[in-house]
Amino acid sequence: MYMVSDEELNKKRSVFLDLTNEGVNVKKQLAGLLFYVSVFVVIIPLILVRRNNVKFLEAYMPNLDLIATVLGYGQGPFGQGLFKYLYNPGVVSLYGFWSSQFINYMSLLGVTYVIAYYTYKTNSILKGWSRSFFMLIITYLLPGNILAELMFQVGNKLNNVIPREKLLHNYIMYGLGFTVVYLIIVLEEHLIEMFADPLVGLLKKLKRQIE
Repeated sequence: MYMVSDEELNKKRSVFLDLTNEGVNVKKQLAGLLFYVSVFVVIIPLILVRRNNVKFLEAYMPNLDLIATVLGYGQGPFGQGLFKYLYNPGVVSLYGFWSSQFINYMSLLGVTYVIAYYTYKTNSILKGWSRSFFMLIITYLLPGNILAELMFQVGNKLNNVIPREKLLHNYIMYGLGFTVVYLIIVLEEHLIEMFADPLVGLLKKLKRQIE
């Protein structure tokens, strides 16, 4: 059985120090990041707020990383590779590391906003906090690597029919990716509606036991 040596383990812990921007067109990637933030972090949430669709918004915000994962597939929707290093579970560049950290930060800010909103609306910390149990696990923590692997595997099979170099290949994969993201958002929205109140009851019982 292969055992990881202390030297290899320490190297993996300090992988950040080995990252560089070699081969990365930072200006192009920043343009992609600006487009992503403008559309998915600013415009879409504003539309949801103006339409008073808070329930969908609370499920949408923690999924900013999943949206970035989809956009990062292949050469991007414009065929220019604008999102190549936007958000990748396997970080391979210094720019990609900081871009991923920024998107994670945006997602967490979205989670904290929803928690604060419901805490204020219901005047109950537990009712606000209970929603994070679903948002953080169902969308933010679990699906990222799964979605990336799914798109990779399906993309390999599709490549035999439609080569990756063709934009149609990318558009089909984006259709698949965004469909999966939408289903995850809807699933989270329904689970929150179904189980948030029972979870609050459980948390209240635990609180009484502690007190």
